[in-house]
Amino acid sequence: MSKKYLIFGATGAIGSSLANQMYNEKKDCHLIGRNEEELKKISEKLDYTYSVCDVLKINFVKELTESLSSTEILGISYCIGSIDIKPFRLTKPNDFVSSYVLNLVAVTDIIRGLVAMRILQNDNKKALFYGTTVFQKRNEHNLFRDFEDEIPIYLNSKKIVEVLNGLKLKKGNKFYSQNLLKCYKNLILHKIIDKKEYVYLNSWLKSLKKILN
Repeated sequence: MSKKYLIFGATGAIGSSLANQMYNEKKDCHLIGRNEEELKKISEKLDYTYSVCDVLKINFVKELTESLSSTEILGISYCIGSIDIKPFRLTKPNDFVSSYVLNLVAVTDIIRGLVAMRILQNDNKKALFYGTTVFQKRNEHNLFRDFEDEIPIYLNSKKIVEVLNGLKLKKGNKFYSQNLLKCYKNLILHKIIDKKEYVYLNSWLKSLKKILN
């Protein structure tokens, strides 16, 4: 059985750069995206396998599972954006926490994504991942330095998932804040993230509560 890392959004700027970085680190990857022509170019260059998938298709998960049936997944990177679509008039205070869970830069994005999936799955909810539709102008920074910081998380993604799945969370979006803090506290106890992340998160939640009240 082959062992690989999955890269969703592999044809984008971040996804393709990550694929090259993983290749330089001699890590085997399976690339996933919607553009078959671009996927084929990258996969042939790096000698990686790939799957053409569109999350808007009903059989998306089934197709991907079948194509990876003989592959052991070592880690997953979602190099695509997330969006929570909901009419503003129906938005409630807890929805801000829900959005934070999904969209909270570099390595912490990955951890937030795994925490988000755990909390949402606890309420039988799902997150839709789709390619970006906007162009973002941002400050100068070293992308490869970002990738270097992220590699340990890719390698430890299984441990992160095991820690999160071992937690007993309360159901309902009114407990999102409590569940969020619990997830981060346990990740700190297992020395996966720095304790300052908990301080930042707790501070944000307190500030949000004051604003909404």
